[in-house]
Amino acid sequence: MTAYKTFRHPGWLALGFLLLSCGLPLRSAQAIPITIEPIFGELTLRQLLQQGEFVRVRGIAEARLRETPDDGEMLAVLAYAEAALGDLESARQSLERAIELSPPEAADDQRVLLAEVLAGLGETEAAERVLIAITERAPRNTRALIGLGILNSRAGDAAGAGNYLNRALQIDPESTGALMALFQ
Repeated sequence: MTAYKTFRHPGWLALGFLLLSCGLPLRSAQAIPITIEPIFGELTLRQLLQQGEFVRVRGIAEARLRETPDDGEMLAVLAYAEAALGDLESARQSLERAIELSPPEAADDQRVLLAEVLAGLGETEAAERVLIAITERAPRNTRALIGLGILNSRAGDAAGAGNYLNRALQIDPESTGALMALFQ
C-alpha cells in the first residue's frame, strides 16, 4: 500500500483504502463522528476538515485535549488530521485511545479509520482483522465491507473482493464507494 498523501478533496473518509491503493489523496471527514460542532470564526470543525485545514484542526484538537484529555471524539478528530498530514503512527495512537474512550456507536467509525491507518502503515493483516471484527458486530457496516473488498482486491482475491463489495451494494445500492471499487 502507498503512504497517505494529504487529503484535500471533499468526499468520504471510508474510501481511503481505494484512494490509498490508487495513490490518490484520501477524501473526507464525513466518517468522523462529530456530535458537537464548535464554531471557529465562521467555520465549524467539520468544515475546516473538509477544506483541508489539517494543521489548524490539529492545533485546535491538541488545545482541546489539553483541557479534556479523555475526549474520544476530539482524539478521533486529531487522528484524522494527523493521518492527513502523513503522521500515521501518531494517528494510530490517537485512534487506539479514542476507541477506548468512545461510546460503542462511535467506536466502529473510529475502527474503520484505524483500519485505513493500519493499511497506510502497510499492516494490511491487522487492518483486515479490524474490519472483520466490525462486520461480525455490525454485518451491515458498508464502510467495513468496502474496506474488506478493497483489501481483498489488492491482495489479488477478486472473488473475495466481489463478495464484500456486492454485500455492501445489497445494503446500499447507491454506495459510491462500492461502485468505484468494483470498477478498479
